[in-house]
Formats: sequence, structure tokens, C-alpha cells
Amino acid sequence: EAIIAAAKLVQNLDGLTELDTPPSRVVARLDGIGDLALFAAWLILEDGIASERIWQYANQWRDVRPATNGHTLRARGVEPGPCYAVILSRLRQARLDGEIIDDEAETRLLDSLLEGGICDDGAEHADDHA
Repeated sequence: EAIIAAAKLVQNLDGLTELDTPPSRVVARLDGIGDLALFAAWLILEDGIASERIWQYANQWRDVRPATNGHTLRARGVEPGPCYAVILSRLRQARLDGEIIDDEAETRLLDSLLEGGICDDGAEHADDHA
């Protein structure tokens, strides 16, 4: 399974070969691919940028998470449901891409998202709020 996943990754490097691809897009592309497949792809790739992106994902970006969690959102009055994933994804994206660099900035972004109606009807699409 790992070899097949690595082969698929090597055959489709979409989003991994451009220097200006934001980290959040790299993470979205590589999340869910197992460590062995990532390592195998990293070993055989001839594209230096793609190899570097896989390394950065595995060693820097994979575990980046917002300080905000479900408990925070519930305390802020957000009803449990799909919107949690939308908000947490958007906050993670902002952390990865350097839009926010600390918990205070994250809180300001969360306030802005909630005030902007991120959880209103039709707002279940995180990309709409990127």
C-alpha cells in the first residue's frame, strides 16, 4: 500500500513543485499519506522542490494546529457540527501560511470569522473563507 501511495504521489506532484505554493496547500495535498509512502517518495524524487516540500511537511507543517479547539468554540457559543471543522481548518491554514503567528492573532481571526458569519448557511466551505 505504501509503495502504491508513493508511486501515486510521485506521478502527481500537483502543488509540490512550485516554490510559491503556500504551506497550507502542501499540507492539504499530503495529509493522509502515510509516513512510509512519504519517505519512499522523498527518496526517489528527482525534483528538489517537491522533495523539500515533503520534508517540510513531515518535519514542520504536519503537526501545526490552532490553539482553538472544540471546547473553545463551544465556549464561544458555536453549536457542535460541521462548522467546527470549517473554523479549525481555516485557523490551521492561517497558522501554516503565517497569516497568524500567535494565539492573540488567532483569537482576533476567530472573532473576525465568527462576526463574519462563517457558520451561517452555506458557509460550510472553508475555501470560501481563505
